[in-house]
Amino acid sequence: MRYIISKNFGPDSNSWNDYAVWNKLTHCREYYSIDTINRCKLMNPETSTELSNYITTDFGIELIQDFDFAQKMLKEFPNGSIIGTIKNPKSNQESIPANCRLVGYDIMDSFNDNSLISDWNSTNEAIEDLQLNASGLIDDISYAYDLRDMLHKRFADDIQAQKCEVWAIYKIIK
Repeated sequence: MRYIISKNFGPDSNSWNDYAVWNKLTHCREYYSIDTINRCKLMNPETSTELSNYITTDFGIELIQDFDFAQKMLKEFPNGSIIGTIKNPKSNQESIPANCRLVGYDIMDSFNDNSLISDWNSTNEAIEDLQLNASGLIDDISYAYDLRDMLHKRFADDIQAQKCEVWAIYKIIK
């Protein structure tokens, strides 16, 4: 599992109501997408110690390798949270730390930066009837992979969809 420290965004956020109505997420009790537009990454590694704790994905998201390091760094960001991630999970039975709870699956664009289920849900008829859980994510791993495969085929020329991937998203339990 890898981790991201991102800005909190959801029903308690100032701009949530407008976003939730526009993106058909008014049913959400929390929002756990790792979309960097809505849940901005708060930490940019600068020192050699910080850089040694990161993995950079193709083009985009920098992932923290060590939970203890992420927890230590979170103290600098009171408006943030740690989100656990697994790119291309094999099943929803992956071995995960005891302090993590699976909240669903996201489909990140080819740049591992934007969520196609968040960003395309209200604007793209291909996924307009998408059923998202109370965290703004997909519950079923098989459905997430089927949707990803459909996006690859239907939007083969779209740079965001060409290599989009399924990510398992975990809430860290304190």
